[in-house]
Amino acid sequence: MAGEKIDDESRTYYVVQSFSGPPHRPVLDEPYEAASKEAAASLAERLAPKKLAVVAFSRTGNFQTGEFEDAIVIASFGRIPECHDLRSEFT
Repeated sequence: MAGEKIDDESRTYYVVQSFSGPPHRPVLDEPYEAASKEAAASLAERLAPKKLAVVAFSRTGNFQTGEFEDAIVIASFGRIPECHDLRSEFT
């Protein structure tokens, strides 16, 4: 996976998550991993006109241990659905 190496175990991952469907029944699309902060922001901007909402974010952590810092939003387009399961991922 792409990502900026922080130490031997932690990496920063850049992800673009889009949402489709009507606002009252949003669906999570398959997330994209980007190679950099800039690439994530650019992809989010390109997807935005076709999606209900798009958010690009980074997370630093270790997949082996499952320990991650809170997500940092890089770019956001549209309104992230207010469904509790979805919003908790980005707050």
